[in-house]
Amino acid sequence: MSFEVWIGMGTNMGSYEEIIQNTLYELQKISSQPLRCSSRYRSEPWGGVQQNDYQNLVVGLKVDIKKLDLTILESNPPILSQSDDHYDRIRKTEDLCELLLTYLQSLERKQGRAREQETIRWGPRTLDLDILEVTGGVNASGKYCSQRLILPHPRIHLRRFVLVPWCEVDSEFFIPAYGKTVQELLLECRDTMSIDLA
Repeated sequence: MSFEVWIGMGTNMGSYEEIIQNTLYELQKISSQPLRCSSRYRSEPWGGVQQNDYQNLVVGLKVDIKKLDLTILESNPPILSQSDDHYDRIRKTEDLCELLLTYLQSLERKQGRAREQETIRWGPRTLDLDILEVTGGVNASGKYCSQRLILPHPRIHLRRFVLVPWCEVDSEFFIPAYGKTVQELLLECRDTMSIDLA
């Protein structure tokens, strides 16, 4: 079983090229098909915090549940173990969006991000991975909400640094919760922050 996932990736600290390539390599491990990657874009930081410009891209992948499961169990250092209460809860409820989020946050940590030490919202980051949308049965209603995750991402329609690269890869992708395609959201987006090919 697999499901389609769209992920927004951003970095404005460290070696951008190395961070991005390492992360794409890790994402390919859980995908049953080649990744669908946008070009890399340079964008002004969003949120009004003084910091370096970001390098952003959007990645589409077909997450294979068995590959995701195996990658998490075999990770070193461990992401979760079979005895972990959180892991057991995910397996029992088949809450695969949460499992994917756990994996993505482990990739952020690999690149030096420490969420628990962040004191500024929308501050500088070595790596930021956002699940934008999930399809293929996991999110059949068009919406998903938990304490850790809201799908589709609640600020997609406000961010050109997400919509521009996403449009490059799949402008006609339809987001049920918005009732619009990615291209339609971009045409309506009022974000005035600059974004250019990196």
